[in-house]
Parts: sequence; C-alpha cells; structure tokens
Amino acid sequence: MPVYMHVVDRREFLMSHPIPDDDSSFRGEDIAIWTNDEAIAGAMHAMAEKIWSTGTPPGLPEAKEAAATTRNA
Repeated sequence: MPVYMHVVDRREFLMSHPIPDDDSSFRGEDIAIWTNDEAIAGAMHAMAEKIWSTGTPPGLPEAKEAAATTRNA
C-alpha cells in the first residue's frame, strides 16, 4: 500500500496513506499527518534527499534489471 510524503520548503511535512476501503485513493477513509514543525520537516527533507541521491536513474541497465526482477517475482 502506498504512502505519500511531501516536504514543502523544509517548513511543512505531509504524509498520507490511502486506505483501500473503496475504489478511489482520492475519496474515502484515507488518513494524513501534517505538521509545520520545522525540525520534523527538515529531518524528512534530509531523509528524502539521501534516498534520492542513492537512487538509480530509470534509463540505466540496473534500473531495468531491478524492474524486471520485481515484475517476475
């Protein structure tokens, strides 16, 4: 199940989780957490940057191999 995380200007943080109680991830009993605590938003920003910097661009062979492995699992 997906979890969406958004950091805005390192000042606000929103995390949402669509609960699969219906056919829509835009309506229903979905939940979210929002804060304007700059320490939390800054920490989440740093975590997102670290994850982003260690990723593989989608066009590289490693990414294609990983995607194929995931599909075949």
